[in-house]
Amino acid sequence: MSAGLRKTSLCVIGAGRMARALFSSGGGDRLDFEEIAFVDPRAETLDAMRSAIPAARTFSAIYDVPAGFRNGILFFAVKPQDLNNVFRELEDANAPWMPGMIITILAGVPVGVFEKKFPKIPVVRAMPNTPAKVCRGVTALCGNAFSEGEPMATATGIFGRIGRVVRVGEECFDAVTALSGSGPAYYYLLAAALAEAGIAEGLEENTAIRLAVETMAGAGELARTNIETGETLSEMITAVRSKGGTTEAALEVFEKRDFQGVVREAVAAARERAAVLGKRISEALE
Repeated sequence: MSAGLRKTSLCVIGAGRMARALFSSGGGDRLDFEEIAFVDPRAETLDAMRSAIPAARTFSAIYDVPAGFRNGILFFAVKPQDLNNVFRELEDANAPWMPGMIITILAGVPVGVFEKKFPKIPVVRAMPNTPAKVCRGVTALCGNAFSEGEPMATATGIFGRIGRVVRVGEECFDAVTALSGSGPAYYYLLAAALAEAGIAEGLEENTAIRLAVETMAGAGELARTNIETGETLSEMITAVRSKGGTTEAALEVFEKRDFQGVVREAVAAARERAAVLGKRISEALE
């Protein structure tokens, strides 16, 4: 994490599942900030954060956050439909909020929405995914012109705790949402289908599920290692596929049914839905 911004405070508005995964995974109590605060109206949610990060301060309302947090990093983790209410609470607070940096994980809310409220302040937009809960997530980052350098390095350090980080242009965030944001569900669907196929072939249910899940987890880890050495996914398939063998028999069925075409169509549908929802959210925030 960059040396400058780690000497400041961090205030997280919204302590839902993704915020808990992000800040309580990998040793949340070792986050390198002067102070950390979480704001959430749900008492049980704040109790969970205090258990995970004993050093954190928790508040049920933005109005209660001490003035010392109001010039640090402001992290938005609320639902997009709640953002207008959060903006109003920030404006009505008993001391002005002039954050040194903003980080947002709000799906469908562009950087420009925050720039209007906080001009000339670094804004980093992030799209993490649910494997962050086990520190195996992947997060896409983009930011405004003021975010280059130290602010982006700080955001990269935060999200790097729970997996890999990639930089993309904001114009690609709908595609990111469709691929890695929704992607875990696609993996679960394939794992379920494999398990069901194994059961149909005579395997006991728990055994079939375990075989499917562990095979996908292991293959994912191997693919992760192999791409670092330059091996392509196509080459990995070829390494398993032998002429006249069982893998080839299965892959021929996938090819005949245009498996890749179905996946492309599904991801395109998710991207289109993300664009529609994003536009709807942006219009509601105007």
